[in-house]
Amino acid sequence: MKVSSECVPCLMRQVLSTARIAGRDEDARRAMMIEGLKAMACLDLDRSPGEVCFDMLTPVYAMLGESDPYREVKARQNKLAMSCLEALEDRVDAADDPMLFALKLAAAGNVVDSGIRGGFDLDATLKRVLERPFAVNDYDKFCEKLAAANNVMYIVDNAGEIVFDRLVLERIRGVELTCVVRYSPMLNDAMLEDAQMLGLDKIARIIDPGIGTLGI
Repeated sequence: MKVSSECVPCLMRQVLSTARIAGRDEDARRAMMIEGLKAMACLDLDRSPGEVCFDMLTPVYAMLGESDPYREVKARQNKLAMSCLEALEDRVDAADDPMLFALKLAAAGNVVDSGIRGGFDLDATLKRVLERPFAVNDYDKFCEKLAAANNVMYIVDNAGEIVFDRLVLERIRGVELTCVVRYSPMLNDAMLEDAQMLGLDKIARIIDPGIGTLGI
């Protein structure tokens, strides 16, 4: 996937969102937007959106003077997701198909994102997702491949969302399980500390992608 014209305003919203979450005033936000625009003017837009976004955010992070402006946001997202984890685990265990139920919860967990979209309603999303089937349902193929697999790599995304990923990870058994997290802060992406907080290092080998850019 390459950057399209529709990506440009979205990328700038990402810069603005980061500045706001870091608590910067209007003057500082304006300066960061200008820096983002300067960076975009020099970028190779034939690369992926993740690479381009990373290169735009790098000078913005430098202007912020802090490596992890989303630290408090990620902590709140983890706390929110953890508050309903025990009840959800009971529902997964009681489901006719625990793995399918866990996968739907992990899909619902994608709403936990303070990047571009900002606000979300976790309870409403969980209710909506659990009441409907997947729009594209390859669950049977997934189960066939999982049954034949010797190893599984699971790439997590955001803090908060990683809590729902655990519901799936702890139900993948009999294989060598690897979980991929960020090694350095980038937006609200999950890191090693989030995986350890959830005990994922007890059930999977935790690695990072080896690069700091968004995406894999």
